[in-house]
Amino acid sequence: MVSPPPPQISIILPTFNVESYITQALLSCINQSYKNIEIIVIDDCGNDRSIEIAYEFAKQDSRIRIIHNPKNLNLFKTREIGAKVANGEWILFLDSDDVLDLDICQIFVNIIRRCDVELDFIACNMALLFDNTLQSREAYQQNEIYDLQAYLPQIVYWNLCGNLLRKDKYLLAHQKLQDCPSFMMAEDALLFFFYLTCIQNKIATSRHCLYYYRTNPTSAIRTLDAKMAWQYIQDHDIAMSYINKYIQTLSDCVIKKYGEEICQKLKQAKNEQKLRYQQKFCGFPLREYAYLVGIGTRSLAVLKLVGLKIKAIISYILKNPN
Repeated sequence: MVSPPPPQISIILPTFNVESYITQALLSCINQSYKNIEIIVIDDCGNDRSIEIAYEFAKQDSRIRIIHNPKNLNLFKTREIGAKVANGEWILFLDSDDVLDLDICQIFVNIIRRCDVELDFIACNMALLFDNTLQSREAYQQNEIYDLQAYLPQIVYWNLCGNLLRKDKYLLAHQKLQDCPSFMMAEDALLFFFYLTCIQNKIATSRHCLYYYRTNPTSAIRTLDAKMAWQYIQDHDIAMSYINKYIQTLSDCVIKKYGEEICQKLKQAKNEQKLRYQQKFCGFPLREYAYLVGIGTRSLAVLKLVGLKIKAIISYILKNPN
């Protein structure tokens, strides 16, 4: 009996202004112990040397492919582009300032080979990488096989990165979101939920810690201006609106309930972020500070004319969310 060919894994790296970190990310891909991989680097139109560095690696390793976005599209759309051009049956997302364990692909393939049922999703544990030092997280996942209903209560994080996904299922999830605008915050929660709605087979988890998430002080979430902070808050509303709209069509009570739980957590996260951003931007010029609650220029002028203390009003709104 002829053994099936080893599955190919497509590692997808959306890349935007990470010249300080992309070398380490690419080395963690190139040096995987499992060799039947392709590495797709997607240029999301940054302005540093990230893609130049990627091209230097591509000269040495034919498994590296570099794709260029026509303009900056952010993670949501860039990951979809990567999945569409991927040749592998399975895809693995890596943020290009993070690092993979050198055995992640081999361990995932071993799970596929040893499992006597079809799988649609494989998850592992993660660790924080701070100043190139690993700070282990609790091993919240063990070596288990679940059906979807049994897996939902085990979910701790909504990360797409570090999980092995079936390419066809991921693209099906995106098809359900074709009219969704590109956004930056809460996109993992949105796509994670919609991927779950596409699962028909079993889910495997590994006890190993195989994805290293870097706490990057120059990442977009840590270098916000007030306008971008307000956009991040609105992104939570976008994610919640799409999940709420979709679950109204469901007869599956398990998925519907989980969608409601995600929306509740997103709402809580949004309100917590509003308070954090309020503290961060309280010393900003009034025009930028007003972005945090979406006050337009005309409204701002009217409020100033009547002598109201704008920041006090904004602070009250932020502390008393809907």
